[in-house]
Amino acid sequence: MKRISFVTSCCPEWSLEKIALNCHHMGFSWVDLRTHSDEKHFAPTASAQEAQSIGVAFRKAGISILSLACRYKFNRETSIEEIESLSILAESMGARCLRIRAPVKNFQDFCRQASKAVAPRNVKLAFELASHCLPSDVLQKCFADLIPFLNVGLC
Repeated sequence: MKRISFVTSCCPEWSLEKIALNCHHMGFSWVDLRTHSDEKHFAPTASAQEAQSIGVAFRKAGISILSLACRYKFNRETSIEEIESLSILAESMGARCLRIRAPVKNFQDFCRQASKAVAPRNVKLAFELASHCLPSDVLQKCFADLIPFLNVGLC
């Protein structure tokens, strides 16, 4: 059975409760939650207990959380400190992945550091890259070189 994921960045005005309800009514199985400090979405400064409650609410609605997207400010890279704290929240809510915006400069070093930051958690990294930032052959080489060093998977 194919599962479909709903990306919450397309509905910035909806509350988390409305997202869960609408995902259920529209037949989605998964959700990709973005973080934002606007009091409607999941706050990047939330506690692990709040994250756990959100995970329970979505599961009660029949929706699994695919990823927590920590790119809550456009055109800004994610810091290693944010990755570490958000990986705790992603794990607490039961998300499979933590989606991060990786920098173009020092890409491999960043990926190694991000991998270490999430290593204690039961979440995988999903790297968000604009396709125009790096040529595809460069990306392929970067990931081929990195795979042996990443102790978490890529999703």
